[in-house]
Amino acid sequence: LAGERERLGGVLARNEALEQKLAQHATSALAAQERERALTEERAKLAAEKQHWEQRSAETEKTVEALRQDKSNIHAVLKQLELTREEEGKRHAGEVESVRSDLVRKEQEWTDARREAAAERARADEEREAGDRRVRELR
Repeated sequence: LAGERERLGGVLARNEALEQKLAQHATSALAAQERERALTEERAKLAAEKQHWEQRSAETEKTVEALRQDKSNIHAVLKQLELTREEEGKRHAGEVESVRSDLVRKEQEWTDARREAAAERARADEEREAGDRRVRELR
């Protein structure tokens, strides 16, 4: 009987040791589950943050593309304004040249008219002098 008690005491001691190990493993398993839950929460937060930044990146790309299009449109308008200004400049240069040629023509007409008037005065003076001579001769 004493031997049986001793053997049972040893079994109980081993049983207690196993229960303690089991409790330790259960505690470790709960801690591991808690860590896994925390990691899952962190992954979810990181996924949400990643999605947020991807959305912001897409919006930024749209904005950049819109700005590129605006820049392209501005350059096109500036080019058109430059062409228009060149056309206006050519038109104004043509108008100025037309006015200059008109002025040259008018100056030539005026010079010709002065010559004709001078020639008419000279003829009139000659006729008057001839008339005066004739009057003197007749006297």
